[in-house]
Parts: sequence; structure tokens; C-alpha cells
Amino acid sequence: MDRYPVYVGYSGNAAFHIQFPNDELLIVRMKHQSPMKITWFLLLLVFPAAPQAVAQTADSTQSDSAMAAQQDSTVNRGVDYETIRGIERDEKKASNTTRRVANTIFFLPRVLIDTILRTAGFGAVFIDQKQIIKKFKDIFYTYDGRIGWYPIINIISGSSNGYGLGVFYKHGYTAGSLKGVYGNKNIWIVKGDFSHIFFKWRNFWRFNFSGRFEKDDDFFFHGLGPEPLTDSRSHFRPETDQTFGIYAQRRAQFKADLGVRTSPDWEFFFTTFYQNRNIEDPAGENPANFTNVFDVDRLPGFNTNIKKWYTEISARFDNRETLTKIGPGARLEGYMGFSRGLNDDNERLFRTGIDAALFYPILRRNRILIPRVILDHVNDLSGRTEISFHEYPRHVEFRAVRSKELLRNDFYTLQTSLEYLWPLTYHLNAHLFYERVTVAKQLSKFSYSSAPWAVGFGMDIHTQYTEIGRFYVTYGSEGWFFRFTAGFSLINSDRGDWK
Repeated sequence: MDRYPVYVGYSGNAAFHIQFPNDELLIVRMKHQSPMKITWFLLLLVFPAAPQAVAQTADSTQSDSAMAAQQDSTVNRGVDYETIRGIERDEKKASNTTRRVANTIFFLPRVLIDTILRTAGFGAVFIDQKQIIKKFKDIFYTYDGRIGWYPIINIISGSSNGYGLGVFYKHGYTAGSLKGVYGNKNIWIVKGDFSHIFFKWRNFWRFNFSGRFEKDDDFFFHGLGPEPLTDSRSHFRPETDQTFGIYAQRRAQFKADLGVRTSPDWEFFFTTFYQNRNIEDPAGENPANFTNVFDVDRLPGFNTNIKKWYTEISARFDNRETLTKIGPGARLEGYMGFSRGLNDDNERLFRTGIDAALFYPILRRNRILIPRVILDHVNDLSGRTEISFHEYPRHVEFRAVRSKELLRNDFYTLQTSLEYLWPLTYHLNAHLFYERVTVAKQLSKFSYSSAPWAVGFGMDIHTQYTEIGRFYVTYGSEGWFFRFTAGFSLINSDRGDWK
């Protein structure tokens, strides 16, 4: 019986390439299917082509090995793909009892892995060949790409959904933007930015000015210390059975940044901003309102008009090729800043911190394992043992709760995480991560015994310069949490963005 070779390749973009001996290349683009459906699909393609392939093979005087070499050369011309290769092994028989036990033990892990891969596969097909990004640019950019607009969507577990609109202008090295997000009459934000890049003294400089006005009535404060319910500094009311208090905030902020890139890997920044903050109970009656949960006469920072001027210097080392394209490298950022109260506010705060991450390739350059450590500290220069409760460092990178939930608060905040990052397409990345956050009054007093933790999976869509959207789902000490955001967002954050 004559034999004929059929070569099957997978492109990495949900497309199968089937090469027949007559040099015809059949490219089949498929949506996600189960392995069994894919198997039947390939069989249906192969059988109709068998007579022509067998006839050609019968007339050929080439050996199988020569024909295989020729076909391999043909497939590689103009086609970027990865061949599927396997090793034939004898089938291992297993008794029904053994198989049932194994299926029972591995049922949940198999379901979890299958769910993750199905989600990732759907995303890869959805963003296939950059068409979504191209359509995005066609719809939202105008006037030769100088002017654009974009929708903003925030869907977060335990919070009101937010919807908004952003507009931007960019010409040469000058850019400006204005965006607004609305949740309800008590949750909204308006923010404007202006930036300009210039070349001076053999270095690139960037100046940025921004202003924001916002109102929010669903901030959660859980108390102070690693175990806030038992920490005397939390000042819980003895009659309450709540574990956190809800407060509302109105904030106005004006911020200026000046940055310089002295080399491909080093950047330095000078930041200063003025901030006016008002904190009070949310509208309406609720047992979890701040004054019902905490003794505000003893807990500093509530129901006051707080005006502060903050100045900071920071440095960042990052030797990765780009911020969005996955690749190996390291990132190290450190900062120190001084906060001074205005008018009747006599708080004098000194802030320091460090953020270190290693991007270590696993098997391939774009399969990255990322261990990360973030340490933030605030010190009251007046020597007081307590400061305003909203001035403690924030765990903004902890993805198990909202950024408006002050889950753990103290003079030192430590966040640790381990993340696996890999690309699904050019514009779509996937994440698997594990992270913890803990706090301490002193640097030597950190404890993980009751530290909140989370494991999660997520994906982000990005252009060359910024993220367009992101979603992730986590499970951990705080239960399940889901977040989806769409709209431009900065890849790097700073202390001015702390709520």
C-alpha cells in the first residue's frame, strides 16, 4: 500500500497549515474547538485529498526521506509557523478502577486548566492578526492620528460600575488629554493632562502637568496593623460588629512632573503636587458608615479639610527592551518625598519606597517569571505615634481588592508577588499570579501569619505604548474578586495617583 506524507503546522494564531505533496498549502483558520472536533476536522480534510496524493506518490521515484525534506522546505517558504512534533509511545493500559481514581483526584485541576486555556484561546482568536487594534485605531483616531477619543469602562466587584469618555490630542512631542468617568452622583472623576518632550543638554526631558477633581463615597477602611480588629490604634467602637468603615472623599489635585532619561536604562523624576481633601460620612444611613464604626475623636484624619504640598524625587532603572513587549530584564525604582500640611494642618511626613522586579525567561524569551517586591514607608517627622488614617502607604498593586479598599494600613507596607507572563498575540498578554500584602509598625515586625493573599488569572490588551484594557479574576483570603477596565491607563503608577 502506497504511503503519502501530510504535514500539519500550527501558526500560534489559531490557524492550522496543512501541506500536501502537490505543494498546495491549505491554511485553515479555526475558532476554538475541542481536541476531538479538531481531530475529526483534520480527518475529513485528509481523506478527500488521499487519491491525488497517493497517485502522485506512486509516480514519484523519490524516497520518503527526500520527499519529507522537500516538503519541509516548501512549507517554510513564506510561512511563519511552529510544527507540531511528538514522540510515539506504546499505549499504556490502565484498569477502570485506577482510571476512575485518577479522574476523581485530578478533576478540579483539569477543569481549572481547561477553563484558563479556553479563555486564553478565545482571546487569541479575538485579537487575531492585530485586526482589533487596527479597527480600534481606525475608529478612535482622526486628523492623521493627532486627535482621538476612547470609551472608558470600569467593572469591579463590590463597586458601582463606571462609564466615561476620554479625548486626546498629540502632535509631535506635545500631547494633551481630558477624561471623565461617572458612576453615580456620588462617584465621578474628571482629569486633564498636558505633556511635552524636549531635547536639552544631550538628554530627553519630559514635562507633565495634570489636574483632577473627584468625588467618591465608597472607600473602605479596615483599621491599622496586621490584625486591625485587635490593634488598639484602630479605635473601633466597642458596640460595633462591623469589620470596616465606609467614608466619602472629595479631592482636588494639581501635579507637575519633570523627568529626564540620561541613558536607555535610567530615568529620573521630580514631582510636586498640591492636594485638597475632604473626608466625611457617605450620604444615607448605614451601620458601616465611618462614624458608626470608629471613634473619630481618637482616630486622626476624619471630617477635616486637609491641604497638603508634596515634593518627591525618584529614579527608575529598567533594562527591558520595551514596557509592553514581553522580554527579560530587571526593573528597580526608588523614591523619597516630603509632605507638608498647610494652614492648620501641621503634619510633616517623609515617604520612602522601593519597587524591584526581575523578569526571568523560562524556556523562551517571551515566557517570563516575575518575582516582585514593593516596600513603602511613611514617617511622621513630628514624632507622633499616629498620623491621619488615610496617609499610610497604599497597597495599590494588590489585585485581590479595589484600590479604594484600605485593607491593611501601617507605617510599613510590604507587597510580594510571583507572576508568570506570556503572550497570546502581539497585543494580548496573559498572567498567572500569586501575591501577598502585609504591614508593620516597625521594619523588623513583619509577619505573614494573617497576611491577605490571592491567586489569579488575567489578560491585558495593549498598544505599543499603553494598555487599552485589562481583566483579571482572583481568589484568596478576601474571597473572589473580578475586575475589568477598558480605556487608556498608565503602565507605571506614582504616589500622586494614590486615592
